[in-house]
Amino acid sequence: MKSILMSRGSKQIVEVCAQVKTNESVLIITEPRMMSVAKSVAAAVTAVQAEAIISIIEPRSSDGEEPPETVAESMKKCDVFISVVYTSITHTTAVLEATKNGSRGIMLTQFDDDMLIDSGVHTDFVSAAKTCSAVAKHLEDANDIYLTTEFGTRLRMSAKGRESNSMTGIVEPGQFNPVSSIEANVSPL
Repeated sequence: MKSILMSRGSKQIVEVCAQVKTNESVLIITEPRMMSVAKSVAAAVTAVQAEAIISIIEPRSSDGEEPPETVAESMKKCDVFISVVYTSITHTTAVLEATKNGSRGIMLTQFDDDMLIDSGVHTDFVSAAKTCSAVAKHLEDANDIYLTTEFGTRLRMSAKGRESNSMTGIVEPGQFNPVSSIEANVSPL
């Protein structure tokens, strides 16, 4: 029963977040302990008549360690890569090079079965993307950004000359996004 319940979350990741289309190639990078999530995602990929390729790697020894070279090369050649690993490969040269090459990337780091059933993965990403993009536009090149809390925090920053970033949970060619994170950010001065 659990695998049936997981299918709804996998469908959302594949069809909404990654926007997988018929006949696209989708590389699913995983490790042994994450196979149930990887299989569920692969089933959702095949349901849209795209090609699911599962690459099982040995767990990385620390976050940010590069995946094997053959996997990194495959990431550059596929339409979409979905990382279903416990130890993050998000901030690696492999991800940077794959997105520079036009691949779309979804990062499901430390995702477990229950997160496909009942978590933020079921967000209305399309609606949230509008808000996220609007907030990012407000942050970009802002003279003054204020952060205050009821506990007395009073922080003033500037983003003058700074570009913002909008991570909506929906990826276009050349983008990656950890799901189910949605964020608008800027590096203030």
